[in-house]
Amino acid sequence: MRTCAALPALAAISLPVAAQSSPANGPESYWGGVELVDSNSIDWPAGLGGPGPFERVVTGRLTDQDTISALVLKGGILTLVYHPTSFTALAEISPTSFSDVTVLAAPGEGETDVILAVNDDGLHRIAFDPEQRTFVQESIGA
Repeated sequence: MRTCAALPALAAISLPVAAQSSPANGPESYWGGVELVDSNSIDWPAGLGGPGPFERVVTGRLTDQDTISALVLKGGILTLVYHPTSFTALAEISPTSFSDVTVLAAPGEGETDVILAVNDDGLHRIAFDPEQRTFVQESIGA
């Protein structure tokens, strides 16, 4: 199992690169303070998959904030879009390049959903660790 310390790009989860309007008592405090932008669109950062369309978008309860987030696969890069209906914070969650992704429903009440991603090295399980406040990635099969 690898964690943020072993994967420097995962540190981006605490430093979102784009934001848009936030609900009252919203995630700006959770994400360590983000720039709020009054807009109905997201300027997708070039560093998160480059130009072109998204390859896959899936949703789930991916953090411990009891809200639905979107996970975007674009150019092999997995990007978390936190609370896409009213607030957006974008963060790359893994430096590993993937070819496909899905979300597996949480096994129990109060638990977060799990990300399953695949690449040439096999299947990977990525889950949010609330104590470390980051995503932890583990290879589970080749």
